[in-house]
Amino acid sequence: NVGQVSLQLLADATGGLTADGSSMSATLSAGQNGDYTFSGTAGQRLGLGIGSLTTTPAGGSVAVTVYGPTGTTLVSCGSYSAPGNCNLPALPAAGTYTVKVDPSGTYGASFTLTLSNDVTGVLTVGGAAQTFSTARVGQNGRYTFSGTAGQNLSLAWSGATFPGSNNMLYIYKPDGTQLSYAYFGNSGSYVASAVDLINLPATGTYTVFVDPYQANVGQVSLQLLADATGGLTADGSSMS
Repeated sequence: NVGQVSLQLLADATGGLTADGSSMSATLSAGQNGDYTFSGTAGQRLGLGIGSLTTTPAGGSVAVTVYGPTGTTLVSCGSYSAPGNCNLPALPAAGTYTVKVDPSGTYGASFTLTLSNDVTGVLTVGGAAQTFSTARVGQNGRYTFSGTAGQNLSLAWSGATFPGSNNMLYIYKPDGTQLSYAYFGNSGSYVASAVDLINLPATGTYTVFVDPYQANVGQVSLQLLADATGGLTADGSSMS
C-alpha cells in the first residue's frame, strides 16, 4: 500500500472539580482526552453530572471513567451521546481522584462537569415530609430511616417535578442490599404515589436513594408512613 497519513500528538486537557462547587466547562479538540481531578475523603458519596454535551461533528459520544488515588478504576460510567449522570460508589480513601473523558474516534466534544455531594436527611415514621430539591445535574438524594424486623411501612412521595417517569427511588436494607424500588416523575401517576415496604427483614438503618434520570433536575417530597392497624371480630361490629 502507498499513501499518506497525518499524525498529531495531543496532551490531555486538564482541570479541577470541587464537590458542590461551580460546574466546569470544557472543550476537547478532535482526538483529545480530558483529565479532571477532585479531592475526596473516605466514605464520601458523590454524583457526577455531564451536561450541555455536544460533539464535533454531531453524532459522537464520550466515555467517562473515574479513577481512584492509586490509578485503579473506581467506576466506568459508560458512554454518553447526550447529557447524563454517573453515581459514584462510596469513595474508598482520601486522596485525588480523576475523571477521564474520552471522545469516540476523532470527535471533538464540549460539555460541562458538575460534582455534587448527595443531599442527605432522615425520615421518621409519621413525621414531616422531606423535600429533595436540586438544580445540579447529577446530584442525588440519600435519606435514612430506622426500621424493625417485621414492621410494615409505606414510602410515599408527592409533588415530583423531575421530567418524565424514569427517575428512581431505591430502598436499601441495613446490609446494603436492595429491598425495593419505584419510579417517579412529573408524568401522570408518577407525580405522587407510594411503595409498600412489607414485613421489613431486619432491624437497623434503611436507606432511600433518590436517583434522577440522566440530566434531570427538580424536586420531590418523601414521607414515611406506618400501616394503620385495628381489630376485627367475626360477626362483630363493623370497624370504621
